[in-house]
Formats: sequence, C-alpha cells, structure tokens
Amino acid sequence: MYKGLRFLLDMWRPSLVVIRKPSKRWPRRMQKRIAGLLAVVRRCRIPVRRIPERAIRGAFGRGERVTQYKTALMLVQRFHFLAGVLPPPRKITESENYQMAMFAAVALAVAAGGENSLVRR
Repeated sequence: MYKGLRFLLDMWRPSLVVIRKPSKRWPRRMQKRIAGLLAVVRRCRIPVRRIPERAIRGAFGRGERVTQYKTALMLVQRFHFLAGVLPPPRKITESENYQMAMFAAVALAVAAGGENSLVRR
C-alpha cells in the first residue's frame, strides 16, 4: 500500500523524518494512515520526531498567535529562494493556495531544529 513512500525513502535515505504530532481531534482515518506511514518509516530504521502544533507556533510567534501567512513571510525573510513561490494573501472567500503546504513543511523543519534564530524577528 505504501510502495511510493518506500521508494522515496530508499531514494533519498533521510536521517530523520519529522511530522506534526497528530491531534486526537483528527479523523480516525487520518490517524490510521499516519500510523501506517510511520510503520513503513520505522521498518526502514529511520528515526521519527513528532512536533506538537504548539512548538511550531512557538518557534514563530513568541507566544502570540501568528497566521500561516505571517509565518510564511518570516520564512521568506530567512530563506530568500522561497520568495518566488509565496502566494498573495488570501481573501476570506478563497481557499488556501496549495503552495502554502510547502511553507508549512519548512516551518515544521525549523521548529524541529529547535533553532528559533533561523527566523529573523
């Protein structure tokens, strides 16, 4: 079922897999899928680190609530190559741009690194 993941793990050979810690409010189906993915990762003997949502927000907000777009702007300040893919701010009537998932992944990596200095404030 997870052949694609196994192929990617064999090709890239990561030293660590970082995921956002699943919430108990997530649908059961999503929790099962994540458990299956993590089982494949563990069979490949790759360590897994789960980062709680609070830690991700804390790495960027200094205790205040920060929107995803503001987080993306902070990431662009530090990682200039991301500027070309930053979508414009969304309007209340629009759905989220698919490119914001990339910024969420970078934010997760920064939070996992534990280095708040990666984002200039």
